Amino acid sequence: MSAIPQPSALSDRILQPLREVAWRHWVARAGKGLLQVLAISLSVWLIAVILVGYFTRMPWMVRALLSAVAWGTLAYSLIHFLRPAFARRSLSSTARQVESAQADTQELISSAVELSGDVDPRYAGSQEMVAHLVKQAEVAARAVKPTQVVSYKGMRRWAIFAAPTLLAWAVLLPLWPGTMLRGLFHVIAPWRDVMAIDKARVTVTPGDVAVIEGDPLQITASVVGQAGSSAAVQNATILFRYPTGQTNSDQMTPAGSGSFSFAVEHVVAPGEYCVTTAQGGSPWYRITLRQRPAVAGIDIKYTYPKYTKLAVKTEHRPDGAIDAVVGTAVQLTIHSNTPLDGKSRLVLSEKGPDAAAEQSIPLSLVNGNDYTANLRPARSGEYRVELIGADGLAGAVGQAHPVTVRPDLPPVISILSPAIKISLPPDDTVPLVFRASDDFGIARVEAIVQLDDQTPDVFTIPPAMRGARELQGTWKLSIPYLLARHTLTDANRIVYQLRATDTRAPDPQSTLTPRQTIEIDHSFKESFAAKKEAVALKDLTEAIKQAIKELGDEGTTIDPLAKAKAGRILTAVQKRGAGQLKDAIVKTGKDLGEVADANSDGPMADIAVAAKEIVTGSIYGGANDLAGALMVADPLPRQKGLVDSAGKIADAKKRLEDLLIKMQKEAKTEELARTLQDLARHEQQVAKSLDQKEAAKNNDRGREVQNQAELRARLDELLAKNPELNSPQAREAAVRNQQLIQKVEQLEQQQSRWNHSRPSSRR
Repeated sequence: MSAIPQPSALSDRILQPLREVAWRHWVARAGKGLLQVLAISLSVWLIAVILVGYFTRMPWMVRALLSAVAWGTLAYSLIHFLRPAFARRSLSSTARQVESAQADTQELISSAVELSGDVDPRYAGSQEMVAHLVKQAEVAARAVKPTQVVSYKGMRRWAIFAAPTLLAWAVLLPLWPGTMLRGLFHVIAPWRDVMAIDKARVTVTPGDVAVIEGDPLQITASVVGQAGSSAAVQNATILFRYPTGQTNSDQMTPAGSGSFSFAVEHVVAPGEYCVTTAQGGSPWYRITLRQRPAVAGIDIKYTYPKYTKLAVKTEHRPDGAIDAVVGTAVQLTIHSNTPLDGKSRLVLSEKGPDAAAEQSIPLSLVNGNDYTANLRPARSGEYRVELIGADGLAGAVGQAHPVTVRPDLPPVISILSPAIKISLPPDDTVPLVFRASDDFGIARVEAIVQLDDQTPDVFTIPPAMRGARELQGTWKLSIPYLLARHTLTDANRIVYQLRATDTRAPDPQSTLTPRQTIEIDHSFKESFAAKKEAVALKDLTEAIKQAIKELGDEGTTIDPLAKAKAGRILTAVQKRGAGQLKDAIVKTGKDLGEVADANSDGPMADIAVAAKEIVTGSIYGGANDLAGALMVADPLPRQKGLVDSAGKIADAKKRLEDLLIKMQKEAKTEELARTLQDLARHEQQVAKSLDQKEAAKNNDRGREVQNQAELRARLDELLAKNPELNSPQAREAAVRNQQLIQKVEQLEQQQSRWNHSRPSSRR
C-alpha cells in the first residue's frame, strides 16, 4: 500500500481515521484484483491443463501454444488487475473519499488537510483561522466510520466468480490425477516430455536396448496404479520417435492385470520409445541399432584377354551381375555398410557337369568400407558375398548374383565360289572366293589341298589385315602347279577345303569348310574362267533383252500421251497411269544397272559400261522428264516433258538394240579366241606329256593319243562353224591355227614312231 503524506499541523485525531480508510481501500482493491486474477487465470489454465493432459499425443507445438496462452493470461491478469492496488494515494484524496461517503462533514477534514499542507504564504490562511478549522475537523473526524467509507462488496462478488474454478480444480485433481498433473506439468514446462512423477508408475522391459538390424523386438510394460487410485489401467499406448523427426504410435496388447506387450517384427532404424497410460507414462528409452554387414553396392572391372582388343571396362551394377568373355579377369569392388572382419569372403559356384568345386575368394580392404575380390570365371554360374562385421556380427544370407561367361566362338568360314564339285582341265587355274569372320579376329586362313591319294598340301593364305573380324578374299588354285609338285600327269581328282584360325591365345580355334572336289577332265573341255565368262555373258545378254522388251512396252504406253494435243487436260486415271509408268521405267533402269555393275570388270566390261551409261542417261532421264511433266500445271511445258520422255525412252531402246548386236559379235569373237587359246594351251600340255617319255607308261600313251584325236576333232569343228577364220580379221588366228595343225601332225608322227619302238603291253 502507498504511503499517505501527513502534514505536521494535523493531529492524530484527524490522521488516524484517514489511515484506516486508506488501508481498507487498499485491501479492497488488492483483494478484488487477486480474485480477478484467480478467476480468469485459473479458468484458462484449467482448460489448457485438461487439453494437454488428456491428449497425450498432442504435438509439442500445439502444447507450447496452449502453454503460452495460459502463461500470457496469468501475466496479463497480474498486471491489469493488481496495478490499481499499488497506485500512490494522497491524504487529500482519502479525505475527499471520506467526505463523499459522509456528507455531514461539510468538507472540514479535506479543507484542514489542504490548508495545513500549503507552504506558500500567499495562499496559506492566518494561523488563528487554520487552528480554528483544525479543531472543527477533529470533531468531524470522530464521526468517520471506515466500514461505511470503503465496502468489500467487490471482493465478495469476484470471490463468487472464482469459487467454481477453484472447486473444479479441487474436484478434478483427485479425480484425474494423472491427466491433471501431466497437463499441469506440460503447461508449466511444455518443452519437456516426461513428468518425473510418472517414471515410477510404468515399468518397461527391456528399456534401453541394442537390436540387430532386421531382428524382432518384444516390449512389455507393467503399470502400477497411482497412489490413491483404485481404477485399473485398461489401455497402454507405445510411442516411437526417430532421428528424422517422424513419430508414430500403437496400442499395446493387454497381457494380464496391469501388463501390456508389443512386438516389432523387424527393427530397421534407431530411435526412442515410451509407454503412456491414462494414469501415467514411462520415460523415453533408446533403441540402438546394430547393423548387420550388408553389400551397399558393387563395382565390376573387366580386364579382357589381350587378343580380344577390348578396352578395360568398369561399371556399377546394382544387381552385381557379371557378364564377361571367357578368360576375362574380373575385379569386384564390394561397398559395405560397415567395416568387415578378415573372414569375409566371396563364394563362386560354376554350373555344368564338369564344373569345379566352389571357390572361396577372400575380400581385401581397399579403403574405408570398400573391399575387392579378384576372380577369373571359366563357366557361367553365380556368386555370393558372405560378410562378417568387425564386431563379429554375420551378415544376412548373401544374395546369389549371376555370372555369365560368354564363350569365344570358333571362326566361321565358307567358300563362295566355285561350286562344291566341278570339272576342269588339267591346265586350268580356279580362283577360290571365300569369306571368313570371327568374334575377335582372324589370325590366318589356310588351304588344305589333296591330289588323289597324295599327302595333303597346306598353303597359307595371309589375310589382308591380321586380326580382322571379317574378311573376304580370293586364292588361286593352280592345277598345273599341283601336278608338277607331285610329278603326276594323270591325276583325276583334287579335294580341297579352307581352314580359318582365330586370334585366341592360348589355344587358338580353327574351323574347316566342307570338302570340295575338282574332277580333272583330261578331255580338255572349257576352263573355269571360260565357264564363268559364259555365265556372265548370258546374264548380261538376258538383262539387255529384258530391258529392250520393257522399254518397248513403256514406249507404247507413253507415245499416245506425247502425241496428244498440247492443250488437253490429263484425267486422274491418265495421271495415275503415267505415275505408274514412271515407276516402271525406273525399275527397268535399276534392274539393268545392277547386272551391268556385276559385269563391269569381266570380258564384256565395255558393253556393261555402255549399258550403264544408257541407264543413267536416257532411261533415268526419260523417267525424270515424265515425273516433271506430271507436276506441271501448264499444258505446254507438260506436253514438252511428255515428248522428251518418249524420245529418251525410244533412244534408250534403240541404243540397247545396237549394243546387243555389238555384244553378240564380240561374244562370238571372244568365244573363238578363247577356243583357239584353249587349243594352243592343250597342245602345249600334250607336247609336254609326250616329251616325258622316261616317265610315261603304256596307259599314259593311250590317253595322249586320245587327246590328240580330240584336239583334231575340235579344230575341224571350229573351222566348219567359223568360215570367217579365212577373213582378213582372222588371219592372225588362222596362222596360229595352222601352226597348231602342223604341230599336231608332228606329234602324230612322233607318237607313231614311239608306238613301234615300245612293246604294247602295259605295266
